[in-house]
Amino acid sequence: MQARHLLIGLALTVGGLAGCDKGSEDHGAPPPPPSPTAPSAVASGAAGGDGGGGANACASGGGTDSDDVSAPFFPRTLAPAANFCLDTADSVRTFGDRGKLTLGDVCTTGFDGECEVYKSYGLKRTVTLRYIGAAGGSGATVEVVLSQFDSVTGAYGMFTKRVIADSDPTDPTATKPLPDLTRSAADALGAIGTGKAYVWRNDQLLELTYNDENASPEQLAKDATPVLIALGKQVAGRLPAGQLPACAVALPSAHLVPNGIQFFKKDLLGIPGAGAGAVGYYVDGAKRWRAISMVDADQGKIKAQFSALHAKPGALPVTGVAGADEAFHVVYQVSKESPKTEWLVSRKGSQVQGVGDEEFALKSDLTPDALAKARLSKDDALGFLNAWPVTPAGASVPVTGDAGAGKPGLVGASADSGAPRR
Repeated sequence: MQARHLLIGLALTVGGLAGCDKGSEDHGAPPPPPSPTAPSAVASGAAGGDGGGGANACASGGGTDSDDVSAPFFPRTLAPAANFCLDTADSVRTFGDRGKLTLGDVCTTGFDGECEVYKSYGLKRTVTLRYIGAAGGSGATVEVVLSQFDSVTGAYGMFTKRVIADSDPTDPTATKPLPDLTRSAADALGAIGTGKAYVWRNDQLLELTYNDENASPEQLAKDATPVLIALGKQVAGRLPAGQLPACAVALPSAHLVPNGIQFFKKDLLGIPGAGAGAVGYYVDGAKRWRAISMVDADQGKIKAQFSALHAKPGALPVTGVAGADEAFHVVYQVSKESPKTEWLVSRKGSQVQGVGDEEFALKSDLTPDALAKARLSKDDALGFLNAWPVTPAGASVPVTGDAGAGKPGLVGASADSGAPRR
């Protein structure tokens, strides 16, 4: 039976690979969205336009971004319909590199105390501004936060934390890929939820929040979607180009949940010394699983990362993984509250590839028989790793696909075979 979810597929082809670097990572609960920028003089008819008080607040063409760094990224008026424009009251605030305020000020006025999470990903600079609705007095606004990080992996990691947020990416309430984003930016990713949207490109993370105090929750959700899509796509097309981390590119695309990748800058799976890597979320009918990917051209580093994963007590060597230099089976438990998951992990040259149980499928109220069926069989895990090729450096690889699409996926025993595990 096809797994039910409301995610929209997003195909992305990336030319070239960027390395999975190391840095700091926060493994705690995901942070809440950034707070809106401080109230401006939108309703007071500020100079430079109607400021929201007239019949058409965007009649003069909208405000301007007074920040020279970010100004090229933001259109004054949303095209093709000029129903939103930059706040004519100059709501721009800048923090960090080339900003008027320090990164420390982000902690008190920008991110509601969550700035340390951003800093753990290498936050370098943040600018906040606002778009206003053209209809004067409507109250509709879009709060914008654009953050620059010290690396592509930092920005991408924060994006995936926002999108996955340690929650089930197949849940009907989860964010969905921003439609058609790849038409304007082939190396960008986007996600949209109720009244919120996120865009990653290069070392930048864009966060959008739609507000309208005069609209019902249902009307707000309806009105917000086209505005957030239009603004997200337009800004994405103006941001500098970049490349996904190689470990994210290397994840197999078949059955990958759209936007179902979480990137960690260090300590993959919460294991000290494991290094940077990507976790992919997969679904094929009633069967679910996760995969881990680590890539490093330095053989010494990739062997050390593999050894950190292998050092878990109870890890047992495994044979039969095609092309593997070494492989093992192990049981991981991220926390005392989380279920124990079984993993088959291999090293193939400069890549570490692993497949394991999906925590969200291992529900505590399952019967022993249902729990056994929710786990991957030994043959399923072997089939997945055997079908997972080593990605040559510089290859162009799709990094996401429709859940339930064609193989390669699980190509061993039946998903419900209950075959014994090693």
